[in-house]
Amino acid sequence: MRSVATNSTARPDAIDERILEELRMEPRATSKALGLKLSMTEVAVASRIRAMEAKGILRVVAQLEFRAAGYNILALIDVMVADRKINEVAEALSRIDRVGSVTMMLGDPPIIVQVQAADSADLHDLIVNHIAMIPGVEQVETNLIIDIAKWRTGSAQLHPTSLPG
Repeated sequence: MRSVATNSTARPDAIDERILEELRMEPRATSKALGLKLSMTEVAVASRIRAMEAKGILRVVAQLEFRAAGYNILALIDVMVADRKINEVAEALSRIDRVGSVTMMLGDPPIIVQVQAADSADLHDLIVNHIAMIPGVEQVETNLIIDIAKWRTGSAQLHPTSLPG
């Protein structure tokens, strides 16, 4: 799977945008298939993909389906912090194996953690014996994800009319 990086100041040009849009529709498309669809050579497409990776425009990642890994529960954990810097707590949370993402927020809660667990006992263990034990974690509130209506891995919509500058 390929997703657009969020910390880059580089901007894709019109050809890069076409490649990115095709990859959004078919993330496993080969450079050869993209080249045929976009009237480009396989080498040109591969070169542009490597250049976008180097500029921080594109990131290539593999994402394991959480159920295939034995996790049946997804949850968002609101983490309230006291007596410690938020980024220190976030860093400690990031080291927990079953944590999928750690997001620092402007407002309350200051941290939202996405976790996966095998079952409710596993989720309880994760919260009580790992998350809540981190120094600075004052309170946690668990929000179980019961269904996912949309899961989009791309982090940005690229349309020439909406890009700044």
